[in-house]
Amino acid sequence: MTDARAHAALSASTAPRWIRCPGSVRMAAQVAKERRPVHEFTERGTRRHAAAEWCLEHQQHASTWRDRFGASLSEEGIEAVQSYLDTIGADQETMPHAELLIECKADLSFIAPGMYSYADAILVTDTTAIVYDYKDGRVPVAPDSHQLTFYALHCWHAYDVERVEVVIVQPHAGGVKRKTFHGDALEAAAVMFERAAKATQALDAEIRPGLPQCRYCPAAFGCSALHSAVLVPPTLHQVQDSPEHMAATLDRVELAEATFKQIRSQAFWDAKQGRAPTGWKLIQGRPGNRRWTPEAAAALEAEAVRKGADPSALLEPAKLKSPAQVEKLLGKGAAEGLTTRPEGAPKLVREEEPGTPYTPAAEIAKEFG
Repeated sequence: MTDARAHAALSASTAPRWIRCPGSVRMAAQVAKERRPVHEFTERGTRRHAAAEWCLEHQQHASTWRDRFGASLSEEGIEAVQSYLDTIGADQETMPHAELLIECKADLSFIAPGMYSYADAILVTDTTAIVYDYKDGRVPVAPDSHQLTFYALHCWHAYDVERVEVVIVQPHAGGVKRKTFHGDALEAAAVMFERAAKATQALDAEIRPGLPQCRYCPAAFGCSALHSAVLVPPTLHQVQDSPEHMAATLDRVELAEATFKQIRSQAFWDAKQGRAPTGWKLIQGRPGNRRWTPEAAAALEAEAVRKGADPSALLEPAKLKSPAQVEKLLGKGAAEGLTTRPEGAPKLVREEEPGTPYTPAAEIAKEFG
């Protein structure tokens, strides 16, 4: 599994960091492995990647992984992994002669020494390569991200294909997302990667705190540039002075929130390993709601009969399953025209993020008719 493989300093998954912050490469190399931040859901994502890899290799349903190895994989996890397997399977049906490469080394050493990574899966024909990347997180990742562009560039160079398609399967944030790259775009990407790689080698490589580069940086805890950006607050006058100052302040707020979340996550992990921060401790959380055991229905029905009560009164009236569950049974489109969906609450995001623009006038009209 990928965990046992060596990680390159200039890898695909860390490209969003080292491209934006060249100095982070040297700083990260000085952080001992055991002191690197551990992020929420890391173990879950690793487990699901292992399940996906094994199921692809053995052409098995995701549930087989749990049945065979007894590994902790929830029903939701099985469904998420299976969506990744189904996406590849559907493409294989349209490309019956394509070769499937699993956990394939994506090598860009022709750009810079030691520049490599591992792609989850690649389908290759004489003219086309399709790269697949399973994402278990809830932070949306675009298919033209630096990481996926890294994989696409490898395919274009290694397999001499006319086009490369990258596919992100992210069940918790957008589902399946695709993008196709051709030669011109990949040539430009190669130039960009070469410049960025050279920048990391400079003795005075620049440190540029910000997002997303700081979110998963191993050196974040000891980075004085990050601490200055986060801990020196702007004045209220600066915030209110102009939309530009407000935008700059929001950038710092977003960075601070991500940094504090990372610190809290590391503290929680340390405490689970028996290294709780001084003055802190782990406590058992509040118990969840009670759930019936498999034997409950029969036992309660017998108890109701013994006491002269109607056993049917113990049961909830039958109700329609969710639209998603019904469509699984009856097929896509079965719920068409039979559902309603409340509008989402407005939220403030960056201009480049997708979404329907919020219009206050429409909200007022809806409110007052």
